[in-house]
Amino acid sequence: MYFLSSKKFFCTYWFDSISKVSFVHFFGKLGRKTHLFPFFYYFPFISKKALFFLSPSKKYIKTFSSRFSNTFFGVSSGYFRYMELKGVGFKVLYSPSTHCLFFFLGYNHITSFSLPVSVQVKVRKQFILLFSYENSILSYTCSSIKLLRFPDPYRGKGVLFKDEILKFKPGKQR
Repeated sequence: MYFLSSKKFFCTYWFDSISKVSFVHFFGKLGRKTHLFPFFYYFPFISKKALFFLSPSKKYIKTFSSRFSNTFFGVSSGYFRYMELKGVGFKVLYSPSTHCLFFFLGYNHITSFSLPVSVQVKVRKQFILLFSYENSILSYTCSSIKLLRFPDPYRGKGVLFKDEILKFKPGKQR
Protein backbone atom coordinates (compact mmCIF):
# COMPACT_ATOMS: atom_id res chain seq x y z
CA MET A 1 0.00 0.00 0.00
CA TYR A 2 1.21 3.50 -0.90
CA PHE A 3 0.00 6.67 0.72
CA LEU A 4 -0.21 10.39 0.14
CA SER A 5 -0.46 12.86 2.98
CA SER A 6 -2.38 16.13 2.86
CA LYS A 7 -0.16 17.96 5.38
CA LYS A 8 1.25 20.29 2.73
CA PHE A 9 -2.14 21.03 1.16
CA PHE A 10 -4.97 23.10 2.59
CA CYS A 11 -8.00 21.08 1.61
CA THR A 12 -11.14 19.47 2.97
CA TYR A 13 -12.44 16.02 2.18
CA TRP A 14 -15.95 14.58 1.78
CA PHE A 15 -17.12 11.09 0.92
CA ASP A 16 -20.51 10.28 -0.58
CA SER A 17 -21.39 6.74 0.48
CA ILE A 18 -24.29 6.41 -1.98
CA SER A 19 -22.39 7.09 -5.20
CA LYS A 20 -18.99 5.88 -3.86
CA VAL A 21 -17.30 9.13 -4.93
CA SER A 22 -14.96 11.25 -2.85
CA PHE A 23 -14.71 15.05 -3.06
CA VAL A 24 -11.62 17.05 -2.25
CA HIS A 25 -12.05 20.83 -2.05
CA PHE A 26 -8.98 23.08 -2.34
CA PHE A 27 -8.98 26.65 -1.05
CA GLY A 28 -6.54 29.40 -2.00
CA LYS A 29 -6.32 33.13 -2.58
CA LEU A 30 -7.48 32.77 -6.21
CA GLY A 31 -10.58 30.75 -5.39
CA ARG A 32 -11.52 27.17 -4.76
CA LYS A 33 -11.51 24.01 -6.85
CA THR A 34 -13.20 20.65 -6.34
CA HIS A 35 -11.82 17.28 -7.46
CA LEU A 36 -13.87 14.12 -7.75
CA PHE A 37 -12.24 10.73 -7.69
CA PRO A 38 -13.57 7.16 -7.47
CA PHE A 39 -13.40 5.58 -4.04
CA PHE A 40 -12.10 2.20 -5.18
CA TYR A 41 -8.69 3.64 -6.24
CA TYR A 42 -7.97 5.60 -3.07
CA PHE A 43 -8.86 4.69 0.49
CA PRO A 44 -8.95 7.66 2.87
CA PHE A 45 -7.42 7.36 6.31
CA ILE A 46 -8.06 10.27 8.64
CA SER A 47 -5.80 10.91 11.61
CA LYS A 48 -5.90 13.83 14.06
CA LYS A 49 -3.59 16.11 12.06
CA ALA A 50 -3.74 14.90 8.46
CA LEU A 51 -5.68 13.08 5.81
CA PHE A 52 -3.94 10.12 4.15
CA PHE A 53 -4.91 8.29 0.98
CA LEU A 54 -3.99 4.63 0.62
CA SER A 55 -3.86 2.88 -2.72
CA PRO A 56 -2.98 -0.65 -3.87
CA SER A 57 -0.89 0.67 -6.77
CA LYS A 58 1.90 3.24 -6.98
CA LYS A 59 0.71 4.65 -10.33
CA TYR A 60 -2.56 5.83 -8.79
CA ILE A 61 -0.74 7.65 -6.02
CA LYS A 62 1.61 9.40 -8.46
CA THR A 63 -1.33 10.56 -10.58
CA PHE A 64 -3.28 11.63 -7.55
CA SER A 65 -0.36 13.52 -6.00
CA SER A 66 0.39 15.36 -9.24
CA ARG A 67 -3.28 16.37 -9.53
CA PHE A 68 -3.21 17.49 -5.91
CA SER A 69 -0.07 19.58 -6.30
CA ASN A 70 -1.16 21.12 -9.64
CA THR A 71 -4.54 22.09 -8.23
CA PHE A 72 -3.05 23.48 -5.03
CA PHE A 73 -0.45 25.54 -6.92
CA GLY A 74 -3.10 26.80 -9.35
CA VAL A 75 -5.49 27.90 -6.62
CA SER A 76 -2.75 29.53 -4.56
CA SER A 77 -0.64 31.32 -7.21
CA GLY A 78 -1.87 30.40 -10.72
CA TYR A 79 -0.19 29.63 -14.05
CA PHE A 80 1.13 32.05 -16.67
CA ARG A 81 2.02 31.62 -20.34
CA TYR A 82 3.64 34.35 -22.42
CA MET A 83 3.23 34.14 -26.21
CA GLU A 84 4.39 36.37 -29.03
CA LEU A 85 3.55 36.82 -32.69
CA LYS A 86 6.48 37.03 -35.08
CA GLY A 87 5.89 38.31 -38.57
CA VAL A 88 5.27 41.49 -40.53
CA GLY A 89 1.80 42.82 -39.79
CA PHE A 90 0.94 40.17 -37.20
CA LYS A 91 -1.02 41.56 -34.27
CA VAL A 92 -3.70 40.60 -31.81
CA LEU A 93 -6.63 42.52 -30.29
CA TYR A 94 -8.74 41.61 -27.26
CA SER A 95 -12.45 42.27 -26.88
CA PRO A 96 -13.44 42.22 -23.19
CA SER A 97 -17.17 42.26 -23.94
CA THR A 98 -17.06 38.97 -25.88
CA HIS A 99 -13.90 37.56 -24.18
CA CYS A 100 -12.39 36.89 -27.62
CA LEU A 101 -9.02 37.41 -29.24
CA PHE A 102 -8.88 38.73 -32.80
CA PHE A 103 -5.74 37.82 -34.75
CA PHE A 104 -4.29 39.45 -37.84
CA LEU A 105 -1.98 36.66 -39.02
CA GLY A 106 -1.30 37.45 -42.65
CA TYR A 107 -4.42 35.76 -43.98
CA ASN A 108 -7.02 37.71 -45.93
CA HIS A 109 -9.44 37.49 -43.01
CA ILE A 110 -9.43 38.21 -39.28
CA THR A 111 -9.23 35.09 -37.13
CA SER A 112 -11.29 35.17 -33.93
CA PHE A 113 -10.58 32.92 -30.96
CA SER A 114 -13.01 32.55 -28.07
CA LEU A 115 -11.29 32.11 -24.70
CA PRO A 116 -12.51 29.83 -21.90
CA VAL A 117 -14.06 31.53 -18.89
CA SER A 118 -11.23 30.59 -16.50
CA VAL A 119 -8.50 32.13 -18.72
CA GLN A 120 -7.62 35.80 -18.33
CA VAL A 121 -5.55 37.68 -20.89
CA LYS A 122 -3.46 40.83 -21.32
CA VAL A 123 -2.61 41.89 -24.88
CA ARG A 124 -0.07 44.26 -26.41
CA LYS A 125 0.17 44.39 -30.23
CA GLN A 126 2.31 41.28 -30.74
CA PHE A 127 2.42 39.86 -27.20
CA ILE A 128 -0.14 37.81 -25.29
CA LEU A 129 -0.03 37.04 -21.55
CA LEU A 130 -2.43 34.29 -20.51
CA PHE A 131 -3.28 33.47 -16.89
CA SER A 132 -5.40 30.73 -15.34
CA TYR A 133 -5.60 28.70 -12.17
CA GLU A 134 -6.11 25.47 -14.16
CA ASN A 135 -2.96 24.26 -15.89
CA SER A 136 -4.69 21.84 -18.25
CA ILE A 137 -7.12 24.43 -19.64
CA LEU A 138 -4.33 26.99 -20.01
CA SER A 139 -2.02 24.63 -21.91
CA TYR A 140 -4.89 23.52 -24.18
CA THR A 141 -5.76 27.15 -24.92
CA CYS A 142 -2.13 28.01 -25.71
CA SER A 143 -1.72 25.05 -28.04
CA SER A 144 -4.93 25.87 -29.91
CA ILE A 145 -3.79 29.51 -30.28
CA LYS A 146 -0.47 28.27 -31.61
CA LEU A 147 -2.27 26.12 -34.19
CA LEU A 148 -3.82 29.26 -35.73
CA ARG A 149 -0.43 30.07 -37.27
CA PHE A 150 2.16 27.40 -36.51
CA PRO A 151 5.79 28.67 -36.70
CA ASP A 152 7.30 28.49 -40.17
CA PRO A 153 10.43 26.27 -40.18
CA TYR A 154 12.19 28.44 -42.80
CA ARG A 155 11.62 31.98 -41.50
CA GLY A 156 10.20 31.58 -37.97
CA LYS A 157 6.96 33.46 -38.63
CA GLY A 158 3.97 32.49 -36.52
CA VAL A 159 2.74 32.26 -32.94
CA LEU A 160 5.48 31.24 -30.50
CA PHE A 161 6.00 30.89 -26.79
CA LYS A 162 8.25 33.59 -25.36
CA ASP A 163 11.36 31.47 -24.72
CA GLU A 164 10.81 28.96 -27.50
CA ILE A 165 13.85 28.18 -29.66
CA LEU A 166 13.19 27.13 -33.25
CA LYS A 167 15.37 25.02 -35.48
CA PHE A 168 15.39 26.51 -38.93
CA LYS A 169 15.63 24.45 -42.11
CA PRO A 170 18.17 25.54 -44.68
CA GLY A 171 16.77 27.34 -47.69
CA LYS A 172 17.56 26.68 -51.36
CA GLN A 173 21.25 26.43 -52.16
CA ARG A 174 22.33 28.37 -55.24
